[in-house]
Amino acid sequence: SSQVAKRDCVPLEGLEMERESFLPLPSMDFCPYDLKYRKVDRYSTVTFERNFYSVPESCKSEMLALKVYFDTIDILEGETVIATHERFFGKNECSLNIEHYLSTLRNKPGALRSSKVLKRADPCFKDLFGPLPG
Repeated sequence: SSQVAKRDCVPLEGLEMERESFLPLPSMDFCPYDLKYRKVDRYSTVTFERNFYSVPESCKSEMLALKVYFDTIDILEGETVIATHERFFGKNECSLNIEHYLSTLRNKPGALRSSKVLKRADPCFKDLFGPLPG
């Protein structure tokens, strides 16, 4: 026979009596990400699990926080998200946002043709700059 059948009260009344012994719910919010810290290299990228993710060249901090979700990575300078990338699970992959390098491209226009970031850019963006050599 079950425990409920032996009670002197109906289940709803039993719940109300037991409620006093319940533990409180956790007060912390659930965080669906891992928080990591990484240095910015001279190419304005941070490395996570041997993959590279670009940040804006205007970033002044040497160390940035990474909120690593299952499928994306948010990169923060202080409390501000300065870049969001799809997370890679391979090795030596690069997620480069061409908008992060506009200052260099403005100041060194010749750097664009052979840049890794343009080779990875959307085809319609590449067409603005003509065919790449080689």
